[in-house]
Amino acid sequence: MATGVDLGKSWRLAEQVGDYQPGPDSRSAVFARRAEGSPDKYDLFLAGFAPPMPGSKSPEEILPAKKLGSQSGFFSFSPNGQWLGWIEGKKSEGAGQVMVAKADGTAARKIGDLATDFSFAPDSTAVAYLDSYSDAARSGVIAVTTLPEGKPRRIGNRVPNFSWGADGRFLAFLSRFVKPVYSVDLMLYPLAEEKPFKVNTGVFGYGFSPHNRHLFLRTNCIRDGRACDLYQLDLDKLKEPPKKILEGIYTFKASDDEQRLLVTYARVDLEAFDVAVYNLRTGERRTIDQRILLPPMFTTSDGTQVIYLVTDPSRAGLYVADRLP
Repeated sequence: MATGVDLGKSWRLAEQVGDYQPGPDSRSAVFARRAEGSPDKYDLFLAGFAPPMPGSKSPEEILPAKKLGSQSGFFSFSPNGQWLGWIEGKKSEGAGQVMVAKADGTAARKIGDLATDFSFAPDSTAVAYLDSYSDAARSGVIAVTTLPEGKPRRIGNRVPNFSWGADGRFLAFLSRFVKPVYSVDLMLYPLAEEKPFKVNTGVFGYGFSPHNRHLFLRTNCIRDGRACDLYQLDLDKLKEPPKKILEGIYTFKASDDEQRLLVTYARVDLEAFDVAVYNLRTGERRTIDQRILLPPMFTTSDGTQVIYLVTDPSRAGLYVADRLP
């Protein structure tokens, strides 16, 4: 059975497009178009448009596309749609200049020299990126620029990754230290402060809770990072050290209401995992099941129900557990 296509309600904005994003006002689109004479490179454009009048297919209703940059890379609008950022002038390793402008492409300015991507804060008040990025070292100098007119601020070296908290008040990142001994440490930067501080040494993974109540981290790891102690830092008590809440875990995920953690444990006898839930308020922990596949998932916002796949041949299948502590 075939279905006809009504091309009378569609019109072409551009050809040779590799990636695109619609504008926040639904009247524009930013897109990467293959550069003329360079099939492996793309230029970035912003096009404005309006739906054609009934019965009209006139291309004159599409505003001319405006070129924003050459040899472009990653690009994105800020969460509130007010800002547009992109990478341009990409080098052979994929890094280029970090540019930020208003959503309509005006008032563009360079804020970074050599980065592969960037991340707007959830509240759109700042943008973070790994400047001076080295592909060989897989790290860079983490920089933060407040919007609209803040100057770039470099806050850490030898940084492989970073993550914004839920509301843009905090930025966490790993940093490799070489003295007095080599260590990969977790740093936290409250944007209201002048500089970041060290949360913990020897960290193998970290993550914020959904509403910024806690920062979790894995440390004291063995078995190539498959069994770690889980620590919790309360973000309203930054002067207190993080506290250990669980041992030997592999993955963790907080429920949407931040009351529970879903954690897994990597087994040593086969490529499978055990799963448990931990109540952050009461401290109660309960094993849900064994020999599951990753990832288990909460199905309710309060974390009282979990769904997961069991690999044990004698009872393989999809399971749901509820009435959790």
